[in-house]
Amino acid sequence: MKRPDPEDRALVVLLPEALAQRIDRWRARFDPNYGIVPAHITVAYPPFVPDEEWATVGPTLLRCLGQVCPFDIRLSGTGTFRSDYQILWLRLEDGRPLRAAHRLLKQCVPDYMVDRPYAYRPHLTVGAFTTETDLRSAQRLVRSELGEMRFSVQEFVYLAPDSIGTWCECSRLPLGHTC
Repeated sequence: MKRPDPEDRALVVLLPEALAQRIDRWRARFDPNYGIVPAHITVAYPPFVPDEEWATVGPTLLRCLGQVCPFDIRLSGTGTFRSDYQILWLRLEDGRPLRAAHRLLKQCVPDYMVDRPYAYRPHLTVGAFTTETDLRSAQRLVRSELGEMRFSVQEFVYLAPDSIGTWCECSRLPLGHTC
């Protein structure tokens, strides 16, 4: 799995601490970026807004995200996809609010929204695997332990790596001040 680039930045949903701790039990075993990037759901992929442009772009993002009403997320199963590795992720029961926010960001700050060769699919990465056998084994484990995972989203968080490459919160962007 690709390690984050020092110039990468992202806009994400961070999980409540108790939920992040539950998910981090799996991530510690299966995600090579555990300890570098916190458990999250990506809203805007890296490289996103560079630090030196944040003071200019941040207020535009605040106005834009004011149109996004707070919403709930329920993690309701697993999914997989292939990139350089085989990725195991947690599925959102309803990804529509995040897809709508992603589309809105493409309108508000199009120069900072990276085009991908695939459609935006909100998810929470649990691990990366080199073999199908390891992927399926981890998927069975996660499914057996998943249980109820639900939380409210009141803000998005701008993340960037620190001087040693660990991703940190740089700014919190509240949702729905115009809802």
